[in-house]
This record gives sequence, structure tokens and C-alpha cells, in this order.
Amino acid sequence: MPLHMGIVGLKIRLENIDAEHIKFVWRAVLVIIGCTFGKIVGVFIPAIFLGVSIQDSFLLGLIMNLKGIIEVATLNVWIDSQGSKIFYLANTIMTLGMVIIVAVITPIVKYLYDPSAKYLTYKKRSILQSKENKADFRVLVCVHTQDDVPNTIRLLEASNPTKFSPLTVYILHLVELVGRASPLLIAHPRNRITTSSNTSKFERIINAFQKMEDRYHNLVTVQAFTTISPYASMHNDICTMSVDKRTSLIIFPFYRQDVITLRDDQARPNISNRAIKSLLQNLLRSSPCSVGILIDAGNYQAPSACFLPDMSYRVVVLFVGGPDDREALAFAMNMIHHPSVFVSLIRFYGPEILSSDGVINYYNESITIDVERNKFLDDELVDHFRINTMHDETLTYKEVEVKDGAETIWAVRSLHQDFDLMVVGRQQITDSKIISGLDTDWAECGEVGALGDLVSSPDYGAEGSILIVHQRQDIS
Repeated sequence: MPLHMGIVGLKIRLENIDAEHIKFVWRAVLVIIGCTFGKIVGVFIPAIFLGVSIQDSFLLGLIMNLKGIIEVATLNVWIDSQGSKIFYLANTIMTLGMVIIVAVITPIVKYLYDPSAKYLTYKKRSILQSKENKADFRVLVCVHTQDDVPNTIRLLEASNPTKFSPLTVYILHLVELVGRASPLLIAHPRNRITTSSNTSKFERIINAFQKMEDRYHNLVTVQAFTTISPYASMHNDICTMSVDKRTSLIIFPFYRQDVITLRDDQARPNISNRAIKSLLQNLLRSSPCSVGILIDAGNYQAPSACFLPDMSYRVVVLFVGGPDDREALAFAMNMIHHPSVFVSLIRFYGPEILSSDGVINYYNESITIDVERNKFLDDELVDHFRINTMHDETLTYKEVEVKDGAETIWAVRSLHQDFDLMVVGRQQITDSKIISGLDTDWAECGEVGALGDLVSSPDYGAEGSILIVHQRQDIS
């Protein structure tokens, strides 16, 4: 029943009712208020005794008072069966009460409830932790379309799964919710490779990953899922699966709008770039583990979805400093024993200007950070890589001295044709001038960070893929 019709009907009926009916109206209002308050208290107190926080208990009580079209329809059916004037008046009052309650509760819940807060209590998982624990490497791969598959598979194969470090891959097909009332999460059966010519797009995606599983028998395990939800809340589905599956890395394929426009790529699906960027931003804020943003900067149709025996895979790691750069190097170190992968680590350093109070400008925000401890951890991981270079000709290490951001840009630009995959941290922590200006001069795609924006831009002219790694953590 429309709200304005209910108000008009109520006005007409109030003109024709006596004092007894007015008392009935007030009693109905008091009953609605009492029921609402009673349900809030009735849910709040048991939730507190069960260990739920005060805020969540209150929110749960509010949510239990929400009513929808089903309740209104049921009420109308019951009123119609009575046929009395007083019941029609009660119908109008109760319907208006439902509308008012929903109009008040909905914004309160939206303001107070943050679904991502539950991930903050989850013990942060990272690539470094996975290597230290010598556990299987668990990766959650987000897939938009078939175009995301070839480079993703080559990236996973390059991570060199072995019996001492097996690879577990969870495929999550992202589908925007259209025409349904609630989101869906679908688990697909394993080991069913379809050979029919009438296979769907997602069946072809699953087939490609299951063929990779067959190539690495007992070393790679693949499980496939589909999430159908609005882009505004899709990051919650990704994060929930990451927590449930205890993954160390989420791989999120991303296409820059300026690159798509430059290519005039009509084959790309009609996916809103703004929606994908918003999804990525939400994922970076809420992710319980590390996130790898995979950008196909140049060769967007990979020659092969798997490694060929006579083909080398050149990987370049740009290292400045900080947790993200260490996580990027840790991922590259998974590849160092692969016979077809050649890894080059390039470390940039410059004049250090350490402030006395340890306050540095970190992405336009002045924060206090232990720069010396970060430098110690950087040196420790780089030294571990350098030890491997002494015994492996496929690994190279190079130091580049730069004075400011302009020299850093020039040094990075000289590498645009020398790699199949470039791995870089999303944010750099260093108390120097070597990245000054990058976060302001290269700000067209801020989701990928300063160096990530530089190397993934169409002006850079990269001919390989780019993996931008972000380690989930709270810096205070």
C-alpha cells in the first residue's frame, strides 16, 4: 500500500470515528511501540549473556524489528478476512508503523554496522607467514571474465608448487547481482572437465584451471565458486571466503580504464570501471590477508596459458622498502627454484634523511613509524635473496642509487621491455626523497600506489604483466 494512500485513508476514517475509535488508535500505537522496544530488549539481553558486544547486540535487536513486503501482505490478507471498519483502521496504522520503523532503523544499522570489522580480529595471513610456517600456499583468485585466466595461470605456475609447498587455489567467479532479492554463493563440483562445444563461459574458466591441476598432479588443488552479489558488498564475500579458506593471498585482476580506452578493446565486457575500482578499494581496506592486483599492462592476450619447455619467464622485482615491498619479494622468492623463471631484484636506495621523532609523510599523512625496524627487516629479506643468487644463475641482484623521484622514474622507465612479470609493492615506506612526487605526479589510478600507477600507465609502455602486492596490516 502506498504511503500517501494510507495517509489519505487514515484521514477519511478519522473523520468518521468516535472517541472509542480514537482510544483504539492510541492503544494500537502503544502496542507497536511496546512490541518494538520489547523485541529489542528481548534480543539484546540474551545476546549480551552469550558474549556478543553491546553494539552488536543492539544492532541485532534493531534488525529483528525490520519488516518487509511479506509481513505487509500477510497483514492485508488477515484484515480483508475480517471485513470490519475497525480492522481497516488498524491495518492503516500498522502499515504506517512498519514504514516508519524501517525508515528509522535502516539508516541507523547502516551507520553503526561495519561488516569488515569482523576481519580485524582475524589473524593476518601473508605470504611471508606462509613461507615461515612451511604450510601449503593458499591463494584466492578472483575472476571477472575469460580474459583474466591466461596470465593468472602463468602467474600461479611460476610460483613453483612442490610437494614441500603445494598450491591450493580457490577460484571465485565475480558476477554482479541482477534481478534477485538476495546474494548467492555457489560451490562447483570438482574434477568435471566439460568437453562439449556448448559449455558456458565459466565452465571454460573452470576447465582451464582444472587442466592446470592435472598438469601438477598432487601438487595443485583447485576448487571453484561463484558469488552473485552487488559490487557494493561483493568485497564481503571475497573476504569471508578468504577467512574460511585461510588464504595467504588474494589475486584480483584489474584493468585500467585509460589502457582499455587506448586499446579500443571492444571485447571487454560491459563492466563499470567505477564499480570495479570501488570494489578494489573496499577489498584493500577490508582484506584479512595480502592482496595482489594483477594488471595485464601490454600483452593482454597471453600466448599460452601454461609454461612451455623452451620459454623463459622473466620476473623483475622493484624494491624500495616497507611491508608491501617485502611481501612482493616474498612472492617472487617462491619462484626462484622454477627452472624456467628468471628473477631479478632491483633495489633502489638514496640519501636517508631520518627525522628525529620518526615522523614521515606516508601518502600525504604524517604518521609515526619505526623506520629503523622496517629497514632492518628489509635488509634481512634482501640478504636472504642475495644468498640464493650466489648459487643460482637464474637470479640476479642489482642496486640502483637515485637522488630523487625524477631519477627513480627514469630508472624504472628503462625496464619497460625487460620483463614478463613485474612485482612491486603497493606502498613504500622509506624516509628519503627517492619516491617524492610519485604519489602526486602519478595519481591517475591511486588504488595501485605510486610505483604501481607509474608502471601500469599506458605512457610507461610495459609489455608484460604487473603484480602489485599489498600486505594487510594496521599502521598507527
